[in-house]
Parts: sequence; structure tokens; C-alpha cells
Amino acid sequence: MCYGLDGDNVRAGLCSDLGFSPEDRDENIRRVTEMAKLFADSGTVCICSFVSPFRKHREFSRQV
Repeated sequence: MCYGLDGDNVRAGLCSDLGFSPEDRDENIRRVTEMAKLFADSGTVCICSFVSPFRKHREFSRQV
């Protein structure tokens, strides 16, 4: 099974309370990383489409 997570859709729902401050961007990536991990743990391939211009966010996601 496969599921796609799109940044625009996640921002409209799960992360609708977040803006684009550095702290909110950190939280947005934390949430989507945790969500992708839940899919992976269930055996679902999760394809993530997010703008991630900061290396620290990409590194964080790889390590979780």
C-alpha cells in the first residue's frame, strides 16, 4: 500500500494552526515526520511532498 502526503493538504488540515515563523516551520516538519513514521510503521509506503528548504529539517526527518 502507498499513501501520498502533500504539504498544501497537510497545511490546510493538521497544521492549519501554524504559520511560517521559524518555530512554526519546525513544528510543521516535526508533525509531518511523525505522521510519515506512523505510515511506515504500519507497512505503508509514504511519499512526502513538502518544501523543505532548510537542511536541519531534512536531517531531522531522516533520523526519525
